[in-house]
Amino acid sequence: MKTIHIMYGAEDGIHTLRGGVGTVAQNFITAFNQLRSPYRLKLSVFTIMPPENSPGRCREFAKNVKKICAATGGQLISIPSERSSEAPYFNYHRWEKYNQRLRRELISIIDDEEFTLIVSNDSILAHVYYTSKTAATIWIPHSLAAAHAQSYVDNKKRTVWEAKAIEAVNHSSHRYIGYLSAYARQLLKNVDRTKLIYTPNGFNPSFLNRYCRSQRKIVRYLRRRGVPTGKPLVVSFGRADEYKGLDESFKRMVPYTKRGYAGILIASRFSNEEIVQKVQDGIRELARHSRGIPIKLFFGYEFILPKYLMQYRLTKVLLHLPVRDFCPLIPLEAHLLNQRLKVINSNISCNADFIRRKKCANIAVNYTRIICEVMAKLHEKSAGAVVVQDGKVLVIKRRDGLYGLPKGHIKRGETERQAAHRETFEETGLQVTLDKRLGTVSRENKDIVFFRATVTGGTRKHRAQFVPIPIAIRRLKHPRDAEFLMQQEVAQWKEKKDS
Repeated sequence: MKTIHIMYGAEDGIHTLRGGVGTVAQNFITAFNQLRSPYRLKLSVFTIMPPENSPGRCREFAKNVKKICAATGGQLISIPSERSSEAPYFNYHRWEKYNQRLRRELISIIDDEEFTLIVSNDSILAHVYYTSKTAATIWIPHSLAAAHAQSYVDNKKRTVWEAKAIEAVNHSSHRYIGYLSAYARQLLKNVDRTKLIYTPNGFNPSFLNRYCRSQRKIVRYLRRRGVPTGKPLVVSFGRADEYKGLDESFKRMVPYTKRGYAGILIASRFSNEEIVQKVQDGIRELARHSRGIPIKLFFGYEFILPKYLMQYRLTKVLLHLPVRDFCPLIPLEAHLLNQRLKVINSNISCNADFIRRKKCANIAVNYTRIICEVMAKLHEKSAGAVVVQDGKVLVIKRRDGLYGLPKGHIKRGETERQAAHRETFEETGLQVTLDKRLGTVSRENKDIVFFRATVTGGTRKHRAQFVPIPIAIRRLKHPRDAEFLMQQEVAQWKEKKDS
């Protein structure tokens, strides 16, 4: 059975978990054994190991990833980060070095006898790819400069980084871009439409259920964290970044507190960069001007607390107000954990697009479809001709001395007959008239349709030769081509005998 080696890359989620891309990565990896395919699936994961003092370190999950990969025959590839936890995240010179090193690491374990599918998550891994007839790469941007022009980022350099990745995809075979929502697709307007693949996020239900607790345990945990449990709650959470809309969430909470609600706002520390402190200071300033209003603030690294709050029976409202975010996991997670929870979303199309697709919540189902779509693109369809004249068949002599029948890839917009006619002329120099369709030869990564043909003109190229059929059968490069040619000769002999 043919193997598909899926190489899944994410900078977050393996050694750290700061939400977003990391959450998707953890759900995909733990759901890997639920994927369905006629091929044998092998998983390798590649990532960048962050500085030791980075917020959200999760060493235990990296061990689990290693076990999951090893069970399928794959491995975990981690390269060390070259930045301190305080250094700017968006350093494109450093990103290029990461991408080059990861490409070398992947190439060292790729087997061209297998199909390879590289999935590179987010902009930092946009240039990790491998070029081969049996390999495909999908880059999935979870953020783009066109949507998130952050004040602390050199957006011109970011735009150039993304534009280079898009140009490479447009001009390379078997390289694609995954889009998370209709809104993300609109932003990718410079991408060849045939290069786009819908790659929605999702969850692994069994992995998500690990965080489900009884109301009794939830209340005990919330009290320990200082969350008021005697009032209905209005909640908002996200990482302390500019476009997450946490300042707007604070303002929207105030009217709820006047109606008897208690507010909980979590601006999670996802890194030690200055922007985190800036966002958190802005929220502190809002709180200073709203003294006496019962809104409790959390500014540390928080991952478990939001999950408990979403399940709590007295959490009535979740405010999710990011600006132009096209990776809206929070509304979907809230729906899966607590269908009675009222979620107020930003007025942006991406959230509506995602919430409408609640049936797409299972990440294993999503990636089963994605793999099938990519394999359909990798599994090439070709067309060729069997030209027989005076007991001899037209072949192409290869450099190794073996033969091949004239054939080639069916181009977009071509019919099988048009492709067979064009390829025969390009490879042999002869004009032919195609007769009946003889059948299909199936190889590991392609199907070839052959037609019987008759020469009508042209000048035969030097490497195109007519050789006796028995010799051609013995010296054809591909055994299935030889078997097919033999079957055709037997069938034709029977036709002559019967007539």
